[in-house]
Amino acid sequence: MQILTDKFLQQYKNNTDFSEYINNFKKSSKGTNFDYLNKSSSVFSSNIEWNSLDLNSFMNHKMNKSTSKDVEEIENLISAYSFAQENELNEKTFLNTHTVSSKILLIKSRRWVYRNDKVWIFWSWWLVYLAIEPEFVEREMRKLFDDILRIIRKKINKWGNILL
Repeated sequence: MQILTDKFLQQYKNNTDFSEYINNFKKSSKGTNFDYLNKSSSVFSSNIEWNSLDLNSFMNHKMNKSTSKDVEEIENLISAYSFAQENELNEKTFLNTHTVSSKILLIKSRRWVYRNDKVWIFWSWWLVYLAIEPEFVEREMRKLFDDILRIIRKKINKWGNILL
């Protein structure tokens, strides 16, 4: 593992009943339409990017079939979430979801590629977040997706426990 660690995986496996999680998920997802969950998640995620709509306002816009930049931004994110849920977790799917979710946020040439500029977030005069330097983004994302692939390939028994 290059970014993720399996240092605590055995301890977690020994103390976790995965079958309970799997059974609960199967029970809760039977007949469940994730549409509402995707919409609410998209609204709240868009709020991080200063989108002004709350969930109620977004639903009202949808009912009235009115559109705006904020509505379009949320709809793009809903499409990206749906695409990610329907496709394998890998770098290509990630970049596809990035393209869909950023349609209104980024110019076309900045979609489907890893960023190549510095990113930081300030609140008032305080630095809140400083992202990894742009020259390392692609390399680190590749490491992450290599780790994810390694985890996906691990064997899981009929009770949902990961076999190391």
